[in-house]
Formats: sequence, structure tokens, C-alpha cells
Amino acid sequence: MRAAGLEPLEPYPGSGSPWCCRHEACGREVTPRLGNISSARQGGCRYCAGKAPIPPDEAQALMRAADLEPLEPYATSMTPWRCRCTTCGSEVSPTLMKVRTGGGCRFCASHGFDLTAPARVYVMQHHQHNAVKIGIGGTAGRNERVNHHRRSGWVLARDWHFATGVEAHAVEQAVLRHLHEAGHGPYLNRDVMPNGWTETFGADLVTPATLAAIGTALLSSLPVTLYCSGSSAGR
Repeated sequence: MRAAGLEPLEPYPGSGSPWCCRHEACGREVTPRLGNISSARQGGCRYCAGKAPIPPDEAQALMRAADLEPLEPYATSMTPWRCRCTTCGSEVSPTLMKVRTGGGCRFCASHGFDLTAPARVYVMQHHQHNAVKIGIGGTAGRNERVNHHRRSGWVLARDWHFATGVEAHAVEQAVLRHLHEAGHGPYLNRDVMPNGWTETFGADLVTPATLAAIGTALLSSLPVTLYCSGSSAGR
């Protein structure tokens, strides 16, 4: 247990029984089983692994440590949490899960998607998984996100181009809100699709044409300027 970063707080109860320990990395008391630890079926601390509920005061402290001041009560680690960045003053809504894995203010990020550059919203389909996905990516040069998904079997069905990533992000989020309010949740899980699984939906209920129609319908209600609209052909 000590080799796994766990200090026992009681005598050994047997490999299949919970063993009260203190996780040296975070200081919390946890009760893993030696059998699970030795067979590598689980890590030593369910809190550090994101598998245990986080108290609201601790969640707020984690956000503030990432220079984000919460503007509403904490819900869950996977729920977008409206905050104000104390560095640039922008209002953003990252999830606590993303912040715990190194995320933060999307406007202050020095890597990844450029919100100030031209961007597109894309709709893709995976026939083997029977899934559709909406996402955003850059338009200048090689589009890493779309090409990355293509290598995993996804096919581009439709896209819209915008002058900035801020506009593309607004459209993507509006479509996702519409789908969530209609009762559609993520279709794939993190094991199948490590990046972008929360923006996937079952193709039996949400076809690529349906997703494209929702996006087109919402464009008129948003303060965005459509640069061009296309499909997978020639893209």
C-alpha cells in the first residue's frame, strides 16, 4: 500500500476487505482493497481519480486556484460551471473535470483552439459506432481536429465557417443546449472516444441531417456572421 502512496491507518484486514488509509498525495482518508491495488484494477484514491463526489467548498477552491471565480452554485464535476476569469475578466463555463486536468479560461489558453482565428463548426458521423458528433476547429491550414477524427473512422457530413472561434463556439454550444433540453445525452463514452465524447449522439435519434438542420435553424438567432457553408465534398 505504501508503494501505491497509501499510508495504512489500521491493521491489515485481508486483501478483499476495505483498508482505511491516507493518500499521501492529497491527504484524504480512503478505503481501497489491497487486492484491487496489487492487481492494478484501480488507483489508490478515488478522489484524485475523479470517482468520488467533491464537496462544494473544495470545488470552489479548485476553480479559484485556476483563476476562475464561480458565478453560480456547484452542480457536478461534468456540468459546465459559469465563472469569471480573474486574469482577463471573461465569463467562461468550463467543467470542474476539465479544470482538474489542466483546463481553465478558454480566452487565456496559450495552446489548442484559437478563439480569435477563423473557425468552423462541423458535423461528423461514425457508421460503425452509429453515432454523430458536433465540434469546432480551425480553418487555416491543416484542420487537426477533423483530420484526427477522420483517422478514427469519422466522416465529415456538414460544416459552417465563421470569422472567429468565438462565433463557432457560440453556435456549437447553442446546438448542444438544444439537444440536451430535448433529452439527448452523450452517446459514446470516454473509453470509446477519449476526446469529444460529450458531443456525440446516437444516429438513430439524431441523424447528421437533423443535426445540420438544428445548426442552420439556430444561426438566425445568434449574433454570428456565417462566412460560408458547405458539406464533406471537397473538404
